[in-house]
Amino acid sequence: TPRPASASGSPAVAVKQSSSVAKKPFWKRNKKPRPTAEDRDPRIIAIDEDEHKKYCDNAYYHRRHPVGFFYQTYLVYVRSLIQQKRNLSVLLSDCVMVAACAILIGFLFRSKDLDSLDTVNFLITLSVGLTATQSSLKVFGAERVEFWREASSGMNRLSYFIGKNLAHMNFVVVAPAVYTLIYVPIRQPRADSATIYSILLMGQIACTGLGLFIAAFAAPKKAQLAGAMTALLLNMVGGTNPQIPQLNDMGPIGVFAYSISYSRYMTEALTAAETYQLPPVFDVMKAGINVQFTWVCTKDQLNWDLGLLGAVASVLYTLAFLGMIGLHRDKQR
Repeated sequence: TPRPASASGSPAVAVKQSSSVAKKPFWKRNKKPRPTAEDRDPRIIAIDEDEHKKYCDNAYYHRRHPVGFFYQTYLVYVRSLIQQKRNLSVLLSDCVMVAACAILIGFLFRSKDLDSLDTVNFLITLSVGLTATQSSLKVFGAERVEFWREASSGMNRLSYFIGKNLAHMNFVVVAPAVYTLIYVPIRQPRADSATIYSILLMGQIACTGLGLFIAAFAAPKKAQLAGAMTALLLNMVGGTNPQIPQLNDMGPIGVFAYSISYSRYMTEALTAAETYQLPPVFDVMKAGINVQFTWVCTKDQLNWDLGLLGAVASVLYTLAFLGMIGLHRDKQR
């Protein structure tokens, strides 16, 4: 019996075509036609032509309105608090470092000898600078990509900056309290606890701004080293050693160095807090401190130094925000 011929006249082609039909996958067999729009949504049939035209022309479209500035700040603040709660061990480790510095300095200088006052205050400012700077690097250093994503989606960048810093204020307020509660009972300084806490708090805020500034400009892998080196250098030009008269001899560079140093104002404030309540018999010693370090041991100078620490913090916070929004602008669009 002859084989059935195909359209081309070749029996082999006909057999090959029949075998390909038999090997068709099961999910392609008896495939039903795709339903039309009216079959998927029968309610469209009941709408008259005018109403349907309104839907097609987006007559019922409501433009999306973003939330306000304060509500965005609140959302970022709450989200940051949740992140801190989930990483509570990081906050506790930072508080342990602060407590360790307070214990070490308190036991090393338990005597109330005024000759070592400059060394004690230098170490206090250095410890506050190192701990505050390292903790503030984590506020934006690890969330650069998230900040860029939120900014590109339309979030107000100032709201993001304020919300994150408000959440970090928990550590900014707690760290000086931990330092004061441990340092004061051990060393028993002449200044009262409230004054010491206020000085440490303003120094903490200034050093937090320093950490934010470094995190905005430095690479995340190098930010910790840059923060530690910057805090150390600012303490070295704070007026303790070398002293301010020696820095004045360096010209405008030396004057600019100790003028922008938080350590210069924090050390003077701590010295004034220890000495301004001393009786008149110590006036000669106060005059010697003024000649050697150019520190003024009065209560007015203490309040002035606290204000200058606030000014330094404001400048650093502003520069940090400008650095965040000015750098990598292509990733924020």
